[in-house]
Amino acid sequence: MNSYNDWTPLIGGNVNSVALKDNIVRRKLTAVSPAIHQLLKYLEAKNFQRVPRLLDRDDDYEYLSYLPGEPIFRPWCEAIKTDEFIGQLGEWLKSYHDLVAEFRLKDDAQFSWGLTSPESDMIVCHGDLGPWNCIQKNGKFQGIIDWDLAHYGYAIDNVAEFVFEFIPVHPNLQEITGEQVSDESLKRRLEVFCEAYGQIKPEKILEHIPVYLTRMNADLRKQAKLGVEPFVSFVAGGIAYKLDRHKAYVLSHWLNYQN
Repeated sequence: MNSYNDWTPLIGGNVNSVALKDNIVRRKLTAVSPAIHQLLKYLEAKNFQRVPRLLDRDDDYEYLSYLPGEPIFRPWCEAIKTDEFIGQLGEWLKSYHDLVAEFRLKDDAQFSWGLTSPESDMIVCHGDLGPWNCIQKNGKFQGIIDWDLAHYGYAIDNVAEFVFEFIPVHPNLQEITGEQVSDESLKRRLEVFCEAYGQIKPEKILEHIPVYLTRMNADLRKQAKLGVEPFVSFVAGGIAYKLDRHKAYVLSHWLNYQN
């Protein structure tokens, strides 16, 4: 596959360089590629949908199936603002969490960050679960891409990340959505997600978001000090400060959910 010419670069690619040819996505191999490949092959064997399939690899690149559509950047398109879309995402996320509960890496493969010896109640979190990695086409949810930052963690962390980014429970709300959104609208949206995901309360998620942001900030700083990319670039770009600001916003604005 590497003999193909005229690969078209795709937008995004903060962690990896990405190009497209004949509905095949080409990405550079990295140190964590063996771990991500194991995860993708596991999901394929379980017939889990809306994730890329690993098609092939050579000495330099991996080749993945293409999920047709577009990632969701700021300001948001109308599709992601609907209850139907957020409900589909909630159902997909719960199905994913249930499916990977028993997945464990083999043959000394390691994810890029997080624990190498997971606790029994941990799963594999996506690690970068935001709209920029969510593909939509004609208003329909197509899937989640870019699994490079996958790592062992708790399902509640993944849920907290999702709610922070997709509801969103975020200080830059108008910049993200492109419009003013009331707290009541966000609460309804959160309840739609909780109903779709199942057996989780909005209050529990909101209480955990500061915990998740604190944990992520510490992990990012740790990896940056070890010289691991892309974490060095993330911290140099000010992400640690942003996470502290986001945490303060959630603590001040969202913990008293009923009000």
